[in-house]
Amino acid sequence: MPLYTGVVWDGQKHKARGLIRYLTLSRLSDNAGIRPDKRLWMPQKDDLYDIYYPVLAPDEKDVRDWYFHGLSWENFSEKYLKKIKNGLGFNFLLDLSRKAVEEDLHPDKEGIILQCVCSEVRFCHRRILAEEIKLLVEDRWGHDLMIKNV
Repeated sequence: MPLYTGVVWDGQKHKARGLIRYLTLSRLSDNAGIRPDKRLWMPQKDDLYDIYYPVLAPDEKDVRDWYFHGLSWENFSEKYLKKIKNGLGFNFLLDLSRKAVEEDLHPDKEGIILQCVCSEVRFCHRRILAEEIKLLVEDRWGHDLMIKNV
């Protein structure tokens, strides 16, 4: 099975497919980080995601700067990659990479999906995260992991 990326608002659909849903947001709020988004932090969150991995989320300030203050996508991407490749982030990245391989090698499993609120995967950290997982999986285990954006 490929490593999937998708929008958290489709979480029930992803669950119905049997995917393990990882939410990788820095905040459970609106894009400005001001108002909590009740759909993400209330008990019904189980309908949207299974595991919340904020350590693999971009820094909240970087997200605000990208959305509202003119931080370029290139600079945002550099900062994000630096965060997930160092320290605690790398341990979680390695763990998630291992899980992606385990899911991919077992035909009876459906796979995992990295979720975010962004509707456009081209400018979303989940694409960067998926690509980094793919590289790590290839480097560590010599396994070719396909990425599919749904």
